[in-house]
Amino acid sequence: LEGRKRKALEAAGGGDTTSRAPFMVLGAADGALEKPVFAGGSAQVRKLVADFGRIRDFRSAVTISGGKGAAFLDVAVALAEEKDAVLLACAAADVSTARLTRLFAPALLHTRPVLLIVTNAERLDAAQQELLDNLIAGGGELAAFNGRARVILCAEGSLAALADAGEFNEMLLMRAGAMKLSVPPLAQRAEDLGQIARAVLRRIGATGVKLSPSATQWVETQAWPGDYLQLHRVVELARRARPEAKELDLPDLSAAFDAEAGAHEALYHDVLRSTLSGA
Repeated sequence: LEGRKRKALEAAGGGDTTSRAPFMVLGAADGALEKPVFAGGSAQVRKLVADFGRIRDFRSAVTISGGKGAAFLDVAVALAEEKDAVLLACAAADVSTARLTRLFAPALLHTRPVLLIVTNAERLDAAQQELLDNLIAGGGELAAFNGRARVILCAEGSLAALADAGEFNEMLLMRAGAMKLSVPPLAQRAEDLGQIARAVLRRIGATGVKLSPSATQWVETQAWPGDYLQLHRVVELARRARPEAKELDLPDLSAAFDAEAGAHEALYHDVLRSTLSGA
């Protein structure tokens, strides 16, 4: 299984890979603050890094919020790396006692902490919210993981607003919302875009590949409606189209931008998500 995961990540551009935990494989360039989301020098990314440092030692739960296409997994994985934890992911639709029991079962063989990333947490129903609240509190049907299981809720939008509307468990929000991190959209980080794109190239193993001046300018002036994930995918696709190139130019990125929405290749985050979910 690990061999298949390794080959899949390499096929997605992960380059040299190293197993960090039983359920995931990360690229060698994936140190906690070496991820593209942390690249740049804008006020927004400086705040992101500072907030990351403040919450990385969280004890039970944390909330990461942002818009559609935000770098939820990148930030969540960075938090796990700081703790040398077993890292798992589960979409809100799949949260159940049976699913979490299957995911957590191998962790009974060791004493490392277990970090569960829940994506699209804004879609959790009342029963799922109660299950996660019990997990964090150390009770309920998953009590065997009392004190070891920690939860990262990733939400598009505001869970507080949902709680105010009576649509989100206030106790769960109190436990998870005490430590929170907001991922700024790329629309607020124009000066970081070129550095993010170059960091993506390093992540996927294209360390000697450059962006031409016109390509860099193009990256920095795009609106990026799909936010971070769209930029990441476009750079990956451009590199795939010209695997031997030492420099990517404007036509390469423009063509990748046009093809990105209909692309079916398993790119970096696709492989990372399936690996974290135990697929």
